[in-house]
Amino acid sequence: MKLATTLLVVLLSGAGLVTGGEIVSDGDFDDLLVGSAPDCDAAAGAWGWPQNYLDTGLCEVDPDEFSVVATGDFDPGADGNSLRGLIDDDDPVGLNFHLPVIFNEVIDEAEGLIVNVSFDIWVIDEGSAGGNIYVGADHGGGGFSNATDRGPQLTWLSDGTLVYAEWAGEGLPPTNIFLTDYTPGEWQSVRMEVDMVNNSFDLFWGPPGALEEIGTDLGYRVEALDHLDRFTVVHFGATEANDHMYVDNVVVSIAGEECEGDANGDGLVDPLDSGFVLARFGCEVGGGDPGCDTADQNGDGLVDPLDVGFVLARFGPCPAGASGGTPPHTASALPTRSHADEAGY
Repeated sequence: MKLATTLLVVLLSGAGLVTGGEIVSDGDFDDLLVGSAPDCDAAAGAWGWPQNYLDTGLCEVDPDEFSVVATGDFDPGADGNSLRGLIDDDDPVGLNFHLPVIFNEVIDEAEGLIVNVSFDIWVIDEGSAGGNIYVGADHGGGGFSNATDRGPQLTWLSDGTLVYAEWAGEGLPPTNIFLTDYTPGEWQSVRMEVDMVNNSFDLFWGPPGALEEIGTDLGYRVEALDHLDRFTVVHFGATEANDHMYVDNVVVSIAGEECEGDANGDGLVDPLDSGFVLARFGCEVGGGDPGCDTADQNGDGLVDPLDVGFVLARFGPCPAGASGGTPPHTASALPTRSHADEAGY
């Protein structure tokens, strides 16, 4: 079964107005034709290079390197499509390709506004990197400026580590901070809770349906952003010669109400939510375990078959903008690793 995760824009008290509607198009790739390949000549649905990228040569010329593929081709039994990035860069200088999906509306920073960015990624093979993901906007630097336009940025390195890039000072390359080890050949889910006022984000990562918090108040790739308008998949040739990844399930909506039954908070009420509750039968609600509290879906102070029934009665996608339960959080220390930060990264 194809995974379903959600990118939510959460409006808290005092937040600025963000209009409704889909903020990202074609985030699950399912309405695109298999074989669609964004390059300099054509987009794949909403995924493609704006004119300023074309003008400066930061678009992909080879249609085989980014392409829409059937998810079941690499994840047997899965439905729908995914975006494949299969880039082998022999250029000694290193080529950079920032493939964005431009939001349908700009999200301006506002006090209390938290932007939750969720997606799935699959690093194809051991020894090759999984590329980079960042969320940012055109702040006058051309839409891809290393100095002004990139907020939260994550990198799946070929040594099997996930790192984030943090601003290190004016004119300095960013610092790569180790987050966790990852395993290639399986789905990883990510949720970044972005606070534009404080220029920081909290990071949740793990297998689908079992996210854990692995970073709090992490820094941006640049010092500050005042708006967001794009989600970008990146190949930095100077950092890793080979980036082999699948990306899926980037969805944007405006949070408005709770999604009842979505115990694991992935934007879908399905058997994973039933399993989330079953695994916590008999736990002590209110005893300090947030996973147990979430598993009490009907709010009666117990985790029992009635909670499973509550979930089963609500099977299906969450309403647009709804937010679900919160998985248990486990914070980790974030030691700095000595990955070199190459030019262009």
